Amino acid sequence: MRRASIAGLAGSMIEYYDFGSYAFLVVFIGPLFFPEDNSLISILATYGVFAVGYFARPLGALFFGGFGDRRGRRAALLVTVVGMGCATAAMGVLPTHDSIGVAAPILLVLLRLGQGFCAGGEQAGAATLIAESGGGRRHGLFQAFAPAGATLGSATAPAVVGLTTAVLGTDAMAAWGWRIPLLLSVVLTVVVLVLRLRVQESEDFTALAKTDRVARSPLRGTVKVHWRRILAVILLALAVNAPGAVLLNYMNVFLINTVQLPRTTVFWMSAVCIALGTSGYFLGGILTDRFGATRVVVGGLAAVAAVIYPMFLLVQGGRPVGFIGVVYTVALICYSIATTPVYAIATRAFPTRFRYSGVAVGMNIGGALGAGLAPLAAASLVASTGSPQSPALLVVGVALLGVTVALAVSRSAALRGEQSSEAGRP
Repeated sequence: MRRASIAGLAGSMIEYYDFGSYAFLVVFIGPLFFPEDNSLISILATYGVFAVGYFARPLGALFFGGFGDRRGRRAALLVTVVGMGCATAAMGVLPTHDSIGVAAPILLVLLRLGQGFCAGGEQAGAATLIAESGGGRRHGLFQAFAPAGATLGSATAPAVVGLTTAVLGTDAMAAWGWRIPLLLSVVLTVVVLVLRLRVQESEDFTALAKTDRVARSPLRGTVKVHWRRILAVILLALAVNAPGAVLLNYMNVFLINTVQLPRTTVFWMSAVCIALGTSGYFLGGILTDRFGATRVVVGGLAAVAAVIYPMFLLVQGGRPVGFIGVVYTVALICYSIATTPVYAIATRAFPTRFRYSGVAVGMNIGGALGAGLAPLAAASLVASTGSPQSPALLVVGVALLGVTVALAVSRSAALRGEQSSEAGRP
C-alpha cells in the first residue's frame, strides 16, 4: 500500500506539474505560437489551448476507466504516466510559428489534447489502486496521497518556472528557456515509471481476474447500473474542485491585480503556501479514518465557505506578505481537508469490476466542470458586480451544494461502500 501510495503521489505530481508549467509559461509561449499585434490576444489563445487539455480529461477517463477495469490498474497507470510525459516533452521541442507556420499551434493543440487525455486516467487510477491495496487499512489517510501529489505538482511548477527565469533572464526565457521546464518532465516521468514498475497489481483486481469475473464492457455496465453513484461523485468532485480552482488559479490574479503585489512575490509565495496546504490532505485522511468520510466532507466544505470571504478581505489594505501568506494557507488547508474524503467516498461507491470506470468518469467530469469553469465564472462575477471579492460567493454556493450531496450520500448504504454483492446492487 505504501508503494502504491507513493507511486500515486508521484504520478499526480507530474500530472499537475505538466499542466501547471504550461500555465505559467503562457506569457512566453503565446507570442511564439499565436503571434498577434495584440499580446492579449496571444495570451488568450494560449489559455484556450490550456482549457482544451482540461476538457480532454473526461474522454481519457472513458478510455482508461474501461482499460483499467479490463486489463488492470497497474497497466493503465503505466500508460498514462508515459503518455503525459511524452506529450509534455514533445511540447518542449516543438517548432514555433516562425519555423513551421500554422502547423505549430495545431501541433500544440494536439499535444495538449494528448496530455489531457492521459491525465484523465491518472488520479482516478492511482486512487483505485490505493483503495484496493492493503486490505483497506487506513483508507482515508492513504487516499490523501493522490490529491497531495497534485497540489505539490501545482506548487513545483511556478517554483521551476520562477527559478529558470531568475537564472536565464526574461530575454533568454522568451527565446528558448521556456523549453527547460517542459523538458524536465522527461526526468520526472522516468522516476515515476520506475516507482510504478515496482508496484504490484491490486489485490482486489487480481482476485477478480483469477475467478474470471472481469467485466467485458465495464463502462457500459457502470453507467447502466451505477449512474446515480456517478452523479453523486460528479457533484462532490465539482464541490471541491471549484474552490480549489479559485484558490489555486484565480487567487494569483487577485493578488497581482487587486492587492498589487509584485508578480515574482506572488509566484514564490504561491509555491510556498500551496506546498504547506498539502498538509490538509493528510489531516483530512486522518480525520476520515477517525470520524468517517461524510462528516469530514461536510466539515471541510463548511470551513471553506466560512473562511473564503474573510480571506479576500484580510489580504487587502497593505497587509504584510507574511500575513497574506498565512491567511492564504489557512484557506488552502480547509479546502484540502474536504478533498481527501471525496476520494474515499468515490473509491468505495463502486464494486471492484466497475471501480476504475466509475471513479474516473465521476471525478473527471466533476473536475472539468469545477476546475475548468470556476476561473471563468470568477472573472465573470468580478466583471458583472465590480467587486473583486465576488468569487467568494461562487465558492460558498458550490460548498453548500457539496454539503447537501454529502448528507444525501450519508443516507445511502451503497454510496458508503456497503454493497451486498460484487455486482454492486444495494
